[in-house]
Amino acid sequence: MPRALIYTRISSDEEGRGLGVERQEQLTREALARQGITDVSVIVENDVSAMTRRRPGFEEVIRRVEAGEVDVLAAYHLDRLVRRPLDLGRLTEALTVSPTPVRFITVASAEIDFDTASGRLVANLLTSVALNEVERAAERQKERHRQRAAKGWPPATPPVGYMKATTPDGEPTLEPDPQAAPAVVEMFKAFVAGATYQELGGLLTDRGVRPARAERWHINTLRNMLTSPTYIGYNEREDLGRIRGNWQPIIDETLFAQAAVEMARRTPDRRQPGTLKWPWSGWPTCGECGGRLYGTQGGGGRHLKCVELGGVQVSISERKLERFLEPFAPLAADVVRSLLEGPLDDDADDDAGDSPEEQRELLERRRSEAARMFARGELSVETFGEVVDEIERQLAALGAPTPPVDPKIEALSDALGDPGGWWRGATAEQRRALVSVVLKTVVVNSSRSGKPRLVPVPWDQPGDEMFRPEVFMLETGR
Repeated sequence: MPRALIYTRISSDEEGRGLGVERQEQLTREALARQGITDVSVIVENDVSAMTRRRPGFEEVIRRVEAGEVDVLAAYHLDRLVRRPLDLGRLTEALTVSPTPVRFITVASAEIDFDTASGRLVANLLTSVALNEVERAAERQKERHRQRAAKGWPPATPPVGYMKATTPDGEPTLEPDPQAAPAVVEMFKAFVAGATYQELGGLLTDRGVRPARAERWHINTLRNMLTSPTYIGYNEREDLGRIRGNWQPIIDETLFAQAAVEMARRTPDRRQPGTLKWPWSGWPTCGECGGRLYGTQGGGGRHLKCVELGGVQVSISERKLERFLEPFAPLAADVVRSLLEGPLDDDADDDAGDSPEEQRELLERRRSEAARMFARGELSVETFGEVVDEIERQLAALGAPTPPVDPKIEALSDALGDPGGWWRGATAEQRRALVSVVLKTVVVNSSRSGKPRLVPVPWDQPGDEMFRPEVFMLETGR
């Protein structure tokens, strides 16, 4: 008896009753029964788009086909299983490598023979048509959303805290949900006061407000809520900008702005450098072609090699490059020290009290505390405005703040005491950061060129004697 696997899927099931996938399964079972196939198992993906990059059900289909556990693969239509050429390619490959022959049967488009060129052509055409339908539907939906926004109408799906309503003129609008709207306002105030995302989710749940399509509140859902201009009565689109809507806001713009500032404060800086596999890759310069040397791993260890040259080989080991650069560590450390210490002010009065930076920090703390008091309802809008205005006036009187030290320079402060010892214990990434303070690159010449093997190239900054080229006229032939 052939082993059959039925796959059913529907993109949207807002009621969550699964009626669509049930109909697909019933019709597909009937089609298989007419061919005498009754040994059937089913994989269901309800409320899942075929454009999703990873579908657990689809992945299980691929696994079982490749493992030879399926003799007949069936679906109501090919587009239930695949709508993207990439997924069709994976399905075709799975059917090809399966240790047992697999028939592919559909109810709506009959059997497709993936073993023949004509069958694969039919599958490609059906998938292209299905993809075109998805893309055209997306274009229509995008234009529909744009028209709604331009008219000041709300989003088709109300955000948490709102319910659908109709204006006296018959236009769609929103009205605050009596239960959810106060919870949303409380959530915004709690966030500004420092509550975590987990605490925000718990707050909403305790107030009887639950997410529409999930068992619990996820951080991305909460972040989207905290940044949604719908709550302050606006539609916002890249092509139209911010447009006033025809519904009542439930969050005032001051609280919304405070939430935006708090979120920016909490967002981590993802640009911090990590540990690189090839820290020196792309830094040295080829003396033959002017290109860069990149990391390669060979039998002789880690090397940096010019990949632009054909028969001419220009390369250097990482170890040799670092031995050459080690004498520059003390010079670079001196530059780092001068950048960290900054210019001395001989007229500074040590008894003058708090420095402008300390006064600025104190005022910033007072402004943050005032925002939290306002969020907790301890300050009125008028009082909060007066407090902030006075703090802004005092900040302006202090003048522009001192530019902060570059974090990359500050991270090298450990090298100041004993540059040589620091160099020997530092990572390759740290070493590159230090010498890059004074060196733009190092030119690596071919050993057959007759030129010095390695030539340092300082940064060109006229007027700054720390960067004078003659400082680097050291012994460079190695």
